[in-house]
Amino acid sequence: MDKKNILYQIDKKSMALFLSNFLSNLSFFSMLSILALYFTQSCRFSLQFSGLFMLFVLFISRTGRIILLPFFEKYTSKSALLISALLMGIGYFILSITKIKIFMFLAFLSVGVGYGCNSVYVRSLIGAGNNPSKLSYVKLSVVTNLSAAIGSLIAVYIFTHFSGDYVFLYSAILMLISISTTCALLQDERDHLSNINMLQAIRFIFRSPNILRMFGLTTLSWIIYVQIFSALPLFINNKLNDTKFLGSLYATNTILIVLFSVPLNKFLLRFNIHAYNFIITGYIFIGIGFLLLYLLPNLAMSYSSMIMWTFGEILIVPSLNSALSELIQGPERLHVFAFNGVAMGIGEGIGMYLGTALVGLQPISEVSYIYLYLSFIVLFFLTIAFMLKKQHFIQPKPQEI
Repeated sequence: MDKKNILYQIDKKSMALFLSNFLSNLSFFSMLSILALYFTQSCRFSLQFSGLFMLFVLFISRTGRIILLPFFEKYTSKSALLISALLMGIGYFILSITKIKIFMFLAFLSVGVGYGCNSVYVRSLIGAGNNPSKLSYVKLSVVTNLSAAIGSLIAVYIFTHFSGDYVFLYSAILMLISISTTCALLQDERDHLSNINMLQAIRFIFRSPNILRMFGLTTLSWIIYVQIFSALPLFINNKLNDTKFLGSLYATNTILIVLFSVPLNKFLLRFNIHAYNFIITGYIFIGIGFLLLYLLPNLAMSYSSMIMWTFGEILIVPSLNSALSELIQGPERLHVFAFNGVAMGIGEGIGMYLGTALVGLQPISEVSYIYLYLSFIVLFFLTIAFMLKKQHFIQPKPQEI
């Protein structure tokens, strides 16, 4: 059998997990890609309030899993994924029919909790086993980015031609599909991901400096990664005055992820490169992309910067997941991934707020300065990453591919 095809082979259970994650991300990133414009244009919220609301949405999407984790521990993963899809679907439907802030708050809470639970269960199950491969997380990253870009394309089209309400309705329909496919494909069996309670897991985490350092790097990484959903839409709207380019920019991200994620990571893993070197190199790519867009704030450079950001993402995201997976092979696995989601949520929330807040620091005509500020932020994060590298917090073993 062709060795290249082996990379993409998955069993039925993995297919069910990937599909559940694909639909969950498809709906969530559809919402996320138009959220900044939806708040500022459709809801007429101020930039500051929009940034705070997006911070809340993303923070809940990552921390919400902690709320239901003790409850989900008593049920099978299939039940957990079904409940997650139901919560997301209800939240999306509410958002499609109202702009009353209290109901929007509750709806985003429902979406965030559901999305967070789906994410932690899929990541825990995909990496479970005695020899978790980084390529499992590379494949998951491909699925995530494919769904993010497809969702963004569809959402931007719906938003520009119809309204944001229809984006939420479309996302609710996706959750109905997710419920149907999960019922059809996933066996109702217990996966025994955790047999410890929350307090024991927290004690384990705080006694594991390597895990805490990984949480810190995760937060930093998501602060800069999420700028493609925070700073970029506002830059395109205010500098280029046409949001239709957003869809093709997100499509560029997806095409590169699909084409290069597995081959590039497979090639680099042959050299037994430490995970933090992947992450540091990814930061450099992203920082260069920010700086280029500040120096030449035009449409062509937007695509060039997206290419740089994408290769940074290809290096960073699977490295974070696989490095964390190698540190946890015991019963605390589910809880650690749940708390890692909190680290992601903190990073995403800060990043979304930061992107909108930086836009407000100068006149709209000078919106490109946001990327100068972001370049300095990445430089600061690089310094932190190098400091962590000196502590040798990640010592990945060579992996068979």
